[in-house]
Amino acid sequence: MLTDIAMGMIVIGFAILLLGLLLGPRRQGEKRVQGGAVVMIGPLPIVFGSDRRWALAMMLIALLIVLVWMITAVA
Repeated sequence: MLTDIAMGMIVIGFAILLLGLLLGPRRQGEKRVQGGAVVMIGPLPIVFGSDRRWALAMMLIALLIVLVWMITAVA
């Protein structure tokens, strides 16, 4: 059950990545890339962001990941 969910999430992640590459910005010239990341070391999240907005978004995602982890660890 959980393996199926995990595999589905991986497939969805790759599909989103592919769509972003195919449907990304088409204009020429200087481009500013923004983004962020969450690195989970056990239950501890490490958050990176190119600016304050992305860092806050990654903190929310990290909080959701930790909450899901805590709920599934108890069950």
